[in-house]
Amino acid sequence: IAIILIIFSSVFSYYQFKKLLKAADRVQHTYQVMITAQQVLENITRIESMQRGYLLFNDLTYKAEYENTINFLQSALVILSKLVSDNPTQLNRASEIRELVSQRIQVYAQISTLHIENKKHKNELSSLITESKMLSTLTRNAINNFIREENLLLELRNDTEKNEIKFNNMFLLFGGSISTVFLIIAFISLNRSQKEINSKEKQLRGIINGAKDIIVVVDPKMRFLVFNEAFRQEFLKLFRKEVKIGMTFQEALSNAPQSKELVLNIWKESLEAEKPYSKYIELDLNGQVFSYEINSSKLYDDYQFLGAVQITRNITERVKEQHALEKANAQLQEAMAELKDKNEKITILLEMSDLLLAANSLAELSTITTRYAKRILDFSSGYSYIMHPSKNMLQTDSSWGNPESRTKQFTPDDCWALRLGRIHQYIKTTDLICAHAQENIFYICVPLRAQNDIFGVLYIEFDVHSSRTVLENNDKLIISAFAEVTALSLANITLRENLRFQSIRDPLTTLYNRRYLEEFLTKLIAQSERNNQPISILMLDLDHFKRINDVHGHDAGDMVLKEFSKILLKEIREGDIAARFGGEEFILILYNTDLDTAYTRADAIRTNISSLSLKYGTDFIGKITVSIGISSYPRDGFDKKSLIEIADKALYTAKNTGRNKVVGSESIITAATQENLTI
Repeated sequence: IAIILIIFSSVFSYYQFKKLLKAADRVQHTYQVMITAQQVLENITRIESMQRGYLLFNDLTYKAEYENTINFLQSALVILSKLVSDNPTQLNRASEIRELVSQRIQVYAQISTLHIENKKHKNELSSLITESKMLSTLTRNAINNFIREENLLLELRNDTEKNEIKFNNMFLLFGGSISTVFLIIAFISLNRSQKEINSKEKQLRGIINGAKDIIVVVDPKMRFLVFNEAFRQEFLKLFRKEVKIGMTFQEALSNAPQSKELVLNIWKESLEAEKPYSKYIELDLNGQVFSYEINSSKLYDDYQFLGAVQITRNITERVKEQHALEKANAQLQEAMAELKDKNEKITILLEMSDLLLAANSLAELSTITTRYAKRILDFSSGYSYIMHPSKNMLQTDSSWGNPESRTKQFTPDDCWALRLGRIHQYIKTTDLICAHAQENIFYICVPLRAQNDIFGVLYIEFDVHSSRTVLENNDKLIISAFAEVTALSLANITLRENLRFQSIRDPLTTLYNRRYLEEFLTKLIAQSERNNQPISILMLDLDHFKRINDVHGHDAGDMVLKEFSKILLKEIREGDIAARFGGEEFILILYNTDLDTAYTRADAIRTNISSLSLKYGTDFIGKITVSIGISSYPRDGFDKKSLIEIADKALYTAKNTGRNKVVGSESIITAATQENLTI
């Protein structure tokens, strides 16, 4: 029976080991599936960023990168389907993801085609963008469901593997112990016949000595009857003493080192126990830890006490393997947590990207980046600095966390990241520190670059005492993606604001142009009609401006127009506007201002202009004067055309009656009346 049990234990151990290997392969397969799914999500994010870059700047580099990423994405989807081919549920999810990705790619292609003629297909383009966002959400949800199912499979397989290991260990422990007990009982029961004893003893010794467990049998007087070679070597290693058959346990343990008292007491206790005894111990020998399982029980034959058997198993390697397995499992769980965190941050980054794409101003962009930086860059604090249009200063746009630095603005030369054109980090005292940063603060600076231009810099601080002072690859990828999305959005908003500025502003004087003036005046007349408030229109013309161009040149004339525009901007209130009507003619629209007040303000402007003395280079340009015509709503008309014509006629009267004066609409009416009387 004992031999059969030993053979059965060996065969069972072999098959259990094969099952453990298969379980480990299944865990590794699940991890590979989740990594591939994560790669699909990252490629989708990359495709959206590249397409937006192409749509914003028509840069073929973004288009080429977008097409390459599509190829990588399709390859990853094929691999993902192959990996889950043995799981019908996950295979259906993988097919659903492939279908959603295919639809998104088709929508992207349609958006790119319509982008060239966006004015003609504006409604269709808007519908496609809405459909793209909907497909984006469906795709992310499908991938998240896919990864969530793999997480459940992984947990199930880990639990199954742990249970199988536990069952295997228990079976081997008790099976081996029972087998050895049966062997020893068989050996003692044959003690009646010396011839049989010698024969069986030889066989039994061969079996016992072949066992890896530490086995010893004592009689009722605690004398060694049987022990195997493993017991002799282990006893010699621990107590530096040779044991012999017939030696009592007390003799063997005499003069033992004081440090081995724990082992000695456990050994005695196990052999003297009335009931079966089992205990686990650890022993430190010269700095090396050994682990043992001790099992002992008394032997009887027809209720006659024959002695006791002790089986000690050195489980040091098994414990090490168990610890290694637990460590590997902990690392796997940590990797899964990091993967989950990365997946969540990529999802949040996609949400932020959609919002930034819809932002219409730097203020909205600042609000969005502040809110999402707290969630995406939660391991840090910092600022987002925006480059001033002059390119000589960076100013704080937004912040998150509690950054130690209090620098609100600095020049590009103060930042090594801007000077080098790449990410710069200060994570040890030997690194170069930027002039805008403080010492003893670990940080990195990331240039916000898009379309070969720098729009700002991302300043990210880390706690000096934090383990995050060394960035992991996932952190670097998240930071780079955050900076890339922010830079593209900055470029988009800057481009739109520049186009808007150019469409409503005069490029020389920066005053509003004639088109904006007419649109504004139409709206203002409707507002004044509702509120019953007057409007005054001042038309101004520089006297003898052609002579300035002829004598001093057009550059001098441009300088005079700029200085004149500065004075106009100083003279108007918030709600009033100043516009260049054409050439040297300008118009001021004064809201809620009657004709008398308009006279006063117009004369103040004329006086300030008359006191202006300008030089261009070494040339003295001379005294500058201005003629001003005034019209008033509703006194002189109810539409923009009538009001501008009356103001223009008043200006013409001022020009013909000596210049450098202010003329109102009533002067035109008086002159017309006198002309009629003369006729």
